[in-house]
Parts: sequence; C-alpha cells; structure tokens
Amino acid sequence: GEADALEKFAFAGDGGGGSVSTFRLEGFDAEELRRTVSVLPRVSLDAARGLSGNDSAGLLVARLPEDHPKLARALDLWHTEPRGYDRHGVLALRRAGGAALYLADARRCDFLGETERIAKPADAALVAAGAAGVSCDDACRAAGRRCDDRLLAFADACAFMREHFDCPKGCGHQLGPELPAFVARPGRDTSGQCLIANGG
Repeated sequence: GEADALEKFAFAGDGGGGSVSTFRLEGFDAEELRRTVSVLPRVSLDAARGLSGNDSAGLLVARLPEDHPKLARALDLWHTEPRGYDRHGVLALRRAGGAALYLADARRCDFLGETERIAKPADAALVAAGAAGVSCDDACRAAGRRCDDRLLAFADACAFMREHFDCPKGCGHQLGPELPAFVARPGRDTSGQCLIANGG
C-alpha cells in the first residue's frame, strides 16, 4: 500500500542495510502523536546520529525544505525532497540499535511549541494560480513578486489547493520536488487532480 511505498521511498537506498528504517505511525491517533511529540527530548542532528538503544528516543525539529539536504546525507534519506512524513509533518525513524528518532517539520507540525514552529511571514503574499504551463517563478515575476520555495510548505494541502484550482478529480498524493501542483494536461492518470506531497 501507500504506507509501504512511503517507507521505502523515504530512503536513498533499499532500507535494508542502512543506519535507519521507518516505523509506522498508523497506530497513533492524532492526540497520542501530539502527546509523544510534546514530551520527547529535543535533539540536534549530531545527537540524533548518536542515539542508540531500545529505550532511547528524541525529536529533531527540522526546517523543510532547507534542512533536508543535510538530513538526507546524515540519515540516509531520499536526497531530492522530503518523503514519508505523515499528514502532521512527522517522520518516525528507527535508528540502528533500536532508538526512535522523530523528525518534525517546523512549518507543518502543529504539535510543536509556539517557539519551535515557523509561521508564514505576515508580509508573505499569495499570488493567484498561474496558467497551465507557467512556472511558479514566472507567475510570481508577472505579479511583481519573488517566489520563496520555503513558503510552498504552506500551500501543500488539499484545502489550500482547492482555493486556487477547481481540482475536479479531487486531491492526490504524489512525490516530487515540483509539488504541490494541479495537473491540467489531459490524458494522464492524474489529470484534473490537485497533487500534494505531504499536506492533508
């Protein structure tokens, strides 16, 4: 299923011989995950790499996408973009030796404390959706603005996409650095869908 695919594609290799593996968050309801995130000790990336033992656990607050390259190198994650995060912006990893490491996206995880979260800047303007085939950069430039990839995290949600596109075939989950996006081209499996990577 999709959960298995997300687990597999979270990693650069096949996940069989690396230093980490994912463990599923399916058994967590939102409130339990909120409690877990709130009480876990916060760790740096260096400390996270040193976690070991079945009783060890920590949470690393990450600024995505800008922190992803160093996280990918250090933790053997997929190199092109963040993958495998649940709808609350949490990725759960099992370190070699059994330690549990949670990564929480500071822009998407509303379980984090106020001082840990990154809110959308008050002066950030949302540009109207561009025409089919027009890139984000071109649409922003035409509006006299500049695109900031970091702010796309706030658009990576079905509700947000529906405010700007019809999404006649609903929303779909896909993986790729070009997301979120609306598929306007006919003849594709995803035609008419709004595609999101990690949002809800």
